[in-house]
Parts: sequence; structure tokens; C-alpha cells
Amino acid sequence: MKKILMSILLCVALFALVGCSNATQKFADKVQAEIDAGEEYEVEDAREDLGKECLEALVRGTGFVLAVEGCESKADIQAKLDAGEEVYGVVITFADGEAVSVSYKKIGYTDLLLLK
Repeated sequence: MKKILMSILLCVALFALVGCSNATQKFADKVQAEIDAGEEYEVEDAREDLGKECLEALVRGTGFVLAVEGCESKADIQAKLDAGEEVYGVVITFADGEAVSVSYKKIGYTDLLLLK
């Protein structure tokens, strides 16, 4: 009985971890609402909110960050694209360290060109 209960708890924990990604349309809408309201959303905020999924193409705070659910590297995204999967993610554009726009969009090979 204990093994069954532990197995169930482990499954619940794994599903909770998988569902923790902020690379979603809902997250993009939330950040865009903050920008529209005149609130500051900075590069550090994106790094904190997106965690390991935060991939950057920034020079002195100007550029963009990209995040795809379950992908912690450019190679992870490339592998999904190579496998023929449709890949969607959050793209936040920054100027001088502050977000100016955010979108949730289909990610393609060209989106990966500037990533490290």
C-alpha cells in the first residue's frame, strides 16, 4: 500500500514540475499587460521568471530573450524543429534593459540565429 501511495505522490510531483513553465500565452499576456500599464519589466525579471528556459540574444540590455517550454538550450529547440514538431514560445524584446514588447509565437529556425 505504501508503494502505491508513493508512486501516486511521485506522479503528482512530476506533473507539477512539468507544469511549472512560464513559456506560455498566459505569461506573455501578463507581461504585456505590465508593459502597457507602464510598469518596468527588466531582463533580470525575465531571467527569474523563465529560469533555465530563458535563452538570450542581448547586447548591453538590448535584444531579446526566448523561452520554449521544456527547452533549456538552443539545441533542445533545434531538435524539436528537426523532428518536425511545431514549436511555440515566448519572445520578449528589450531596449536598454527594459521590455518593450512580448509575444507568444511559433518559433522557427530563423529565431535561433542570434541565440548563443
